Amino acid sequence: MNVITVSLYRRPFHTKLCLESICRAQRWHPWADQILVCLAPNALQDVAKEAMTVVGLNPDTPFFLQVEPADIRNPHQASKWMLDKAFHEFGSDFTLYIEDDVILSPDAFMALEFVYANTVRNLYKRMNSSVVGICLYHETIPEHYLVNPPDPRRLHLHNGVNTCGGTAWLREPYLKILGPNWNCKQVEPLGFDYSAHYLMYKHGLYMVYPDLSRSMNIGFTGGALSQEQWEKYCGKSIWTQTDQALRDWRDFQIDVSEYPKLVREIWMEDELKHRGE
Repeated sequence: MNVITVSLYRRPFHTKLCLESICRAQRWHPWADQILVCLAPNALQDVAKEAMTVVGLNPDTPFFLQVEPADIRNPHQASKWMLDKAFHEFGSDFTLYIEDDVILSPDAFMALEFVYANTVRNLYKRMNSSVVGICLYHETIPEHYLVNPPDPRRLHLHNGVNTCGGTAWLREPYLKILGPNWNCKQVEPLGFDYSAHYLMYKHGLYMVYPDLSRSMNIGFTGGALSQEQWEKYCGKSIWTQTDQALRDWRDFQIDVSEYPKLVREIWMEDELKHRGE
């Protein structure tokens, strides 16, 4: 089973764009068996209205709306609750986690289909279970992960992760490694995304990435990174526009000859030192 979790909170305009892009991708390539749309306990009323409007206009899309438990206090707890629900309650094999300010490309689910059909059945078994999933978006990863020139068909591997723009997690590595240690970092920068990235480095896990992002984080500034302190960590994403999108998931390609070397990010040093590792 394939599940999508969508986190909604305080941005009604983004809610509409996000959910509509899911509907478009689902119609182009039906992938999701369940789309779990999660409203924060303190979500704006307008967010719920926008979500209900999109759901009502798209009865052919497998939406499932649910309000998160009242004791969920922040996005880190919310992400854990959503992924646990997908894997434990729904029995998901592959779960795509996205936030409300994300727009998916039309062929986003084709990339997921390719990774599951090829990476899981071949790489995942042959390469000592090293693939943890696919990240559709890569604006806020270090520039040394980006490939130039990019190819709309090409996928590659590295041990970085970016969750806000859409990350699909495979069942086994989530249940065995990531889930039990979710939000484990003790030294700044904190958060589930940094924790997942840190765990991937520690356990030799890799994400599959497209050369061209299959999602875009629109944010309040059109997706541009506006905080100066993040510049040393961040590259610049180029995302797949409609005319570059693939029409068949079998057109994707991935180089599986060898895994790239694990990258030890600067911000990991204090965490490793704190843990005496």
